[in-house]
Amino acid sequence: MMRFTAKFAAVAIVAAIGLPGIASASRGNGDQDAGRCTGRPFVLVKISDLDAAEKARAEKVDRNGNGSVCRKDIPGQGGGNTGNNSNLKDDKI
Repeated sequence: MMRFTAKFAAVAIVAAIGLPGIASASRGNGDQDAGRCTGRPFVLVKISDLDAAEKARAEKVDRNGNGSVCRKDIPGQGGGNTGNNSNLKDDKI
């Protein structure tokens, strides 16, 4: 029991020191920094760079309001959530 307590204490100390730094490393700087896209075919794009057919959907999808979204082409597979053969989702911050 004494070994378990010592190991648990050591792991707790390392977690308390290391995890706050790891957690804050993925956070952006509010509206100034774009996040990141999860999923291989998605690419980070600025809403201002999209064409008019996708811009309205991108503004709805951009929940964090930083002006960036993740876009994926889906040629020949339907209209997607934009109706323009692409899917949009919010970037993760």
